[in-house]
Amino acid sequence: MTTYDVAVVGGGPAGMEAALATARAGLSVVLIDEHHELGGQYFHPRAASVRARLGEHRPEGRVLAGQVVAAGVEVLTGTTVWAAESSTLWVRSDPAGVHAVRAERVVVATGATERSLPFPGWQHPSVVSGGFAQHLASSDGVAVGARVVVAGSGPFLLPVAAAITRAGGRVVALVEAGHPYGVGAAQIRSLRHPGKLVQFARELWPLLRSGTRLVQGSVVRGVQTSGSELQSVEISALDGNSSPFRVAADTLVVGYGFRAQVDLLRLAGARCVVDEHDNDLTVDVDAYGRTSVPGWYAAGETTGIAGSLAARAEGALVAAAVVADASGRALSAPPAAVRRARREHAFAALSRSLYPGAGELARKLMDSAPDETQLCRCEGTTVGQVRAADAGSSADVSAAKTLTRAGMGPCQGRYCAPALCALRGTTPESLASRVPLRPVPVADLVASPLLSSGELTDTVQEA
Repeated sequence: MTTYDVAVVGGGPAGMEAALATARAGLSVVLIDEHHELGGQYFHPRAASVRARLGEHRPEGRVLAGQVVAAGVEVLTGTTVWAAESSTLWVRSDPAGVHAVRAERVVVATGATERSLPFPGWQHPSVVSGGFAQHLASSDGVAVGARVVVAGSGPFLLPVAAAITRAGGRVVALVEAGHPYGVGAAQIRSLRHPGKLVQFARELWPLLRSGTRLVQGSVVRGVQTSGSELQSVEISALDGNSSPFRVAADTLVVGYGFRAQVDLLRLAGARCVVDEHDNDLTVDVDAYGRTSVPGWYAAGETTGIAGSLAARAEGALVAAAVVADASGRALSAPPAAVRRARREHAFAALSRSLYPGAGELARKLMDSAPDETQLCRCEGTTVGQVRAADAGSSADVSAAKTLTRAGMGPCQGRYCAPALCALRGTTPESLASRVPLRPVPVADLVASPLLSSGELTDTVQEA
């Protein structure tokens, strides 16, 4: 079995930059991604039929992917990492099945997942995430609906609404839990980032031109449906000091920002800390992405949400650290990447100050959620069942999971964790990262020669 100098997990902007730079430095590199093409969510390539009609989506992503291949990186797409032990990654793909990938150093650039907060009716097929709506509009040129409400909180809502409008849909209302649109100290500080202001204006203009209603300090409380069709969205002030009202729509897009995807890093033993603003875990890294586990690094949204430009810069910085550690030479960081990362993270911090903390927002929404609200869509567990779970301690999430099965479905709590922690009044540290990180067919485990050789025994027993 080949042992690589470097294994990079995640083929988005950060992962591709890290793989490219380490390969160009002369290291043997394997790049693993669960999608069937490199790019991640940001550089997700268009299907051939759409590309013929609309052209390439974010063509710089295709250029970067081509450079990665040309640099001699071994690319394993359609491959899922489901467990890790020291320098070994257990992966699964078609048609190779279950096998092991070994590397002296591992760079985790697995990005982020969208943060979801339940409300009555959020499981309806006409209720979709911001990421789905954005992908459909930007990559495929298709609006998710004809009359759309975009709701939630965070800077991602505006580009989602703008993309839907450009794709031909009408965003009848943009509903934001905070009050970011106005004049205040944080908005004035944004003048230091003129490029971001230009981007903001380009996204806001199509909404103003089409008559989108801007509602601040408010959240979605429920939906009214008729069979498979959405009829209207119920909205009220976050503080509950005003009467709810309804907006007619055929589609609801909801998003509350993003959560760093740290489950692989936690499984490897990397130290993570709680981000008090969002009540989410973030991996503890130095300025060059080194984690607390020797030989393990992290880059991009996995270390904090700051956008694609920051992710690419961090990929280059992590690569510099990997090359230095592998060679024993002094670290030589690319100055442009240092400046870019610093600038993008400064803007991300400013942007965060404009919006309510996701942790406090989750607590407020879950405190007022009716018992019948479905909390865990994988297992069909309701808010009332989690509230009623006699776990001995209100903060005991593990016991509540055992009693209700909330967070124990295929997504392993990646989507219901914020709501589950808000209901139990605790932090995500109490939700363990466990094997398998992603579903693995039992037939593939049984068929693997690694099982008969005994290499998989401990891992399978844990699962």
